Amino acid sequence: MTINKNLQKRCQKKNQDFEDALQNYACESYGNIDLILTRNTKDYKKSEISVMTPEQNYRMKIGS
Repeated sequence: MTINKNLQKRCQKKNQDFEDALQNYACESYGNIDLILTRNTKDYKKSEISVMTPEQNYRMKIGS
Protein backbone atom coordinates (compact mmCIF):
# COMPACT_ATOMS: atom_id res chain seq x y z
CA MET A 1 0.00 0.00 0.00
CA THR A 2 1.42 3.36 -1.02
CA ILE A 3 0.70 6.30 1.27
CA ASN A 4 0.54 9.73 -0.29
CA LYS A 5 3.64 11.65 0.85
CA ASN A 6 1.66 14.90 1.12
CA LEU A 7 -0.79 13.24 3.46
CA GLN A 8 2.05 11.84 5.58
CA LYS A 9 3.66 15.28 5.88
CA ARG A 10 0.31 16.87 6.65
CA CYS A 11 -0.31 14.31 9.38
CA GLN A 12 3.05 15.04 11.01
CA LYS A 13 2.69 18.82 10.60
CA LYS A 14 -0.75 18.94 12.19
CA ASN A 15 0.10 16.42 14.95
CA GLN A 16 -2.79 14.16 14.04
CA ASP A 17 -3.05 10.43 14.03
CA PHE A 18 -3.45 8.93 10.57
CA GLU A 19 -7.22 8.36 10.64
CA ASP A 20 -7.93 11.90 11.85
CA ALA A 21 -5.52 13.35 9.29
CA LEU A 22 -7.24 11.38 6.54
CA GLN A 23 -10.68 12.58 7.63
CA ASN A 24 -9.49 16.18 7.86
CA TYR A 25 -7.76 15.97 4.47
CA ALA A 26 -10.90 14.56 2.84
CA CYS A 27 -13.08 17.28 4.35
CA GLU A 28 -10.72 20.08 3.29
CA SER A 29 -10.32 18.60 -0.19
CA TYR A 30 -14.06 18.25 -0.75
CA GLY A 31 -14.44 21.98 -0.19
CA ASN A 32 -18.10 22.02 0.87
CA ILE A 33 -17.73 20.96 4.51
CA ASP A 34 -17.68 23.56 7.24
CA LEU A 35 -17.79 21.44 10.42
CA ILE A 36 -16.28 18.22 11.75
CA LEU A 37 -18.12 16.58 14.64
CA THR A 38 -15.88 14.39 16.79
CA ARG A 39 -15.34 13.43 20.39
CA ASN A 40 -11.60 13.77 19.74
CA THR A 41 -11.16 17.50 19.13
CA LYS A 42 -7.52 17.56 20.28
CA ASP A 43 -6.32 16.05 16.98
CA TYR A 44 -8.00 18.82 14.97
CA LYS A 45 -6.55 21.91 16.68
CA LYS A 46 -4.78 22.98 13.48
CA SER A 47 -7.66 22.15 11.16
CA GLU A 48 -8.87 24.80 8.75
CA ILE A 49 -12.41 23.49 9.32
CA SER A 50 -14.41 24.20 12.47
CA VAL A 51 -14.40 21.30 14.91
CA MET A 52 -16.67 20.59 17.86
CA THR A 53 -18.00 17.72 19.89
CA PRO A 54 -21.51 16.41 19.31
CA GLU A 55 -22.44 17.82 22.74
CA GLN A 56 -21.17 21.31 21.80
CA ASN A 57 -23.08 21.17 18.54
CA TYR A 58 -26.26 20.10 20.32
CA ARG A 59 -25.98 22.93 22.86
CA MET A 60 -25.37 25.42 20.06
CA LYS A 61 -28.43 24.18 18.15
CA ILE A 62 -30.77 24.39 21.15
CA GLY A 63 -29.30 27.69 22.32
CA SER A 64 -28.04 26.85 25.78
